[in-house]
Amino acid sequence: MESSLGNKVFIGAIWSVSLRIFIKSIAMVNMIVLARLLSPEDFGLTAIVMAVYAFIELTRAFGFDTVLIQNQQADKSHYDTAWTIQVLFGIVASVTMFLISPLIASYYEDPRLVEVGRLTSIMFLTSGLINIGVVNFRKEMDFAKEFRLHATVRVLTVALTMGLAFHFRNYWALVFGSISASLFELIISYYMSKFRPSFSLKRTRELFNFSAWLMLNNVIFYLSSHSKELIIGKMMGVNYSGLLKITDELASLPMSELVASINRATYPGYAKLAHQREKLKDLYLNALGGITIIGIPASVGLALVSPSLVPVILGDKWMEIIPAIQMLSFAYAVFSINSNSMYIFQAVGKPYLPTPIFAVQLVILLTAMYLLIKKFGLMGAPMAMLMTSLLMFPCFFLALKRVLPLKLSEYLLSFYRPLFGALAMFCSTSWMMYGNPWGQPTEPSTYSVITLLSTVIIGIFSFFGYLLALWLVAGRPEGSEQNALTWIKSRLAN
Repeated sequence: MESSLGNKVFIGAIWSVSLRIFIKSIAMVNMIVLARLLSPEDFGLTAIVMAVYAFIELTRAFGFDTVLIQNQQADKSHYDTAWTIQVLFGIVASVTMFLISPLIASYYEDPRLVEVGRLTSIMFLTSGLINIGVVNFRKEMDFAKEFRLHATVRVLTVALTMGLAFHFRNYWALVFGSISASLFELIISYYMSKFRPSFSLKRTRELFNFSAWLMLNNVIFYLSSHSKELIIGKMMGVNYSGLLKITDELASLPMSELVASINRATYPGYAKLAHQREKLKDLYLNALGGITIIGIPASVGLALVSPSLVPVILGDKWMEIIPAIQMLSFAYAVFSINSNSMYIFQAVGKPYLPTPIFAVQLVILLTAMYLLIKKFGLMGAPMAMLMTSLLMFPCFFLALKRVLPLKLSEYLLSFYRPLFGALAMFCSTSWMMYGNPWGQPTEPSTYSVITLLSTVIIGIFSFFGYLLALWLVAGRPEGSEQNALTWIKSRLAN
């Protein structure tokens, strides 16, 4: 049972990551086209509205999918209740967004935000109506079906948004693209899932007993994630909000796409082992090794290639974000290590354990961000993120010890090889490509596609070379490296 479950999680994670790479490749093409057709101000306008949208959306972000997966005995009435609450809050949120749009425009002194905000309110209605039955794709660990859903939505959205960008050449392409994404997901969710929800509030109290803590965590997480654009938009203007939006989108790619995919794949497995803490710990350490072997080098690698990536794919008007991408990438590398711990707390039915950590993290981040943006401008935001990630890093391990029989040595051994391998890759490849070990070329705008591809290829080979050397020196211990070799051998044998 344990071996079979571990294999399901491992295969699901590989499948999910592979598909997310494909999806994000399409999205990257979309970003390249939009960055060249639109201005930082266009991105800034939509970034502000979407930040407000995300905050209001938290009124319905109760994490019911998490509750339904955690509850192995959930029946149709649980699903119906979750869907009904989503619909009701979607209506309330839509009306709220419509009414406060003039206030948003007044606060940022930009009348265009009125129409953008009111149109965006439509998304609350469509997202509230999405078929709750698609949660079963994850619960049953059918990751292929879940990501076919998201892949189809992404492909259709990117195609439409690019066409709108060529037509409008302004922020309306981003607005209508976002609305179309929610409409596509609504339609496809009913096509792919045979479940048909009904209106019911029978299980309301039972769902809220668990999800109230998830909502509080989501509110704090939102403020941590979206405060950057709101603060810098007010302090420095809409243009800088747009610059930071693109910076964050690029720097967070490894965590939001690759690491998030692995995290989502692990949660159903954790839920099945919630009452077997020793086995749960083993599965967590296995997953943590997989996360760090992908997330850390991907984030550090992004920092490495950004001097050639930005001029090649975005153009010269985005050059000033290169140092910000580099620093923010290192911050996300640190955050990615502990990102999976949230699913452990949820699986064992204790979503309240990380709440104090999130609250302290938020206070530190907002304080540092205000002070550092005031002093350093655009660079202040990634500086605050990196400082916060390092300060809060030990807190998650201490919280994990409350639910798992986890030793510090076991925790550190699960990710030290990817960490040191990624840092060695960064320094050696940077020295080879830029003439120094800290990734700061003298004239980044002169770099070409050839330079970008060369840096990527050298970085990949050097990382796996360092990782293999560290693994051999450590005596070939069991872990992600061994799992990956076993999986590769099985694929080749077939």
